[in-house]
Amino acid sequence: KKLTNGVYWGGDFEELKSLIKIGKVNIADYKFFVGYSGWDAKQLVDEITGGSWIVVNKINSTNLFSSNPDLLWKQALTSLGGRFRVYSNYPSDPRMN
Repeated sequence: KKLTNGVYWGGDFEELKSLIKIGKVNIADYKFFVGYSGWDAKQLVDEITGGSWIVVNKINSTNLFSSNPDLLWKQALTSLGGRFRVYSNYPSDPRMN
């Protein structure tokens, strides 16, 4: 499923592994996010509506595939501007502020 220009969700992982092995794709063009999150019915919608989450709709392939993945969240917050730009400079450990 295409999310935005140059960014897709899903695919055939076995086919990707085969293409990597024969050098048909550049591994730097792929990014995997591994983990698990779960919510009860409507819980996530309620949390987003209540302001518990920062939602970034301005995703693009340049930011997503930046050379330094540690900067992805900072870049996403900066793109929102305002108070989120300030949040982007907070230390990952608030005790270090």
